[in-house]
Amino acid sequence: MSKLLLVVVCGLFNLVVTAQVSKIETYQFEINRAEHLLVQKKYPEALETYQRALFISGEAFTKDIFNALSIAAELDNQERFFQILPMMADKCIPQRKFEEIERFKSMSDDPRWAAFFSKQNCPTGSIDKELLSKSNKIAKRYQAKFATAINDRQFDEAFEEWVNLVKEEGFVSEFEIGAVDFSGKTIFDELIVDHVTKRSSDKKKTDLRGILTQAVTDGKLAPQKAAYWIDLQNDPYKTGILIARAFGKRPANEAKLPKSMVDKINEVRTLMHLESIEQYTTKHGLLTSSGLSGFYID
Repeated sequence: MSKLLLVVVCGLFNLVVTAQVSKIETYQFEINRAEHLLVQKKYPEALETYQRALFISGEAFTKDIFNALSIAAELDNQERFFQILPMMADKCIPQRKFEEIERFKSMSDDPRWAAFFSKQNCPTGSIDKELLSKSNKIAKRYQAKFATAINDRQFDEAFEEWVNLVKEEGFVSEFEIGAVDFSGKTIFDELIVDHVTKRSSDKKKTDLRGILTQAVTDGKLAPQKAAYWIDLQNDPYKTGILIARAFGKRPANEAKLPKSMVDKINEVRTLMHLESIEQYTTKHGLLTSSGLSGFYID
């Protein structure tokens, strides 16, 4: 390959990577802003911000689509609701779960409601059926623990299968295998939580920080969810989520945390496209005091 061609190829690669990162950063910036508006119950402004975020790319996290739909229903804005609803098609969440949402009942009489579900044929074209099949086999092995006693060796085997799958396919997300519910939970969430919880007291367990942060960078995992899982590992590398939730309304700099720790936490949060720990603490405090319910805000 000539030097000139190599330079051109590398330049194009850098442009693609920069554009992808920019899209992820922009999306999450808008979502952070939308959530701050939502906890203040500024519904019209929050809906505008959510919609702007959702249409940055064709792929958005389930929880964000759900929040936008819920605000549109709260405002009785049918046009916005049915403009956003098709984004739920590839999540493969069954119709009965939509019907259980009280806010959505006012929308169910609209003919577009029935039309949406009549066309929903899961798994849809965007779902990787082969990957879904592999994922289901691993998940069933792990989920057997809830029906029968499962020893540590059996759990470790299921976990290693998941790690190997990630190595082969990349992080398996709701975009490839769909979601279990409106929070964006997948069939692997419980396995991951179980593992990071075990690591909090047993540092011989695999550190998932690298896998989780890469999934965020790739736009496959919601940053707040990744941050929560990372903090459950109880390692020095922290995103501050558990600290912020413990302190409620008080900003991090008033929560007796050394400035050096706050700065370090904010460096980590910036890398994960999250708002500062001070902003997150304020948001979580407002969420608690507002009595807001029926939304997914991490």
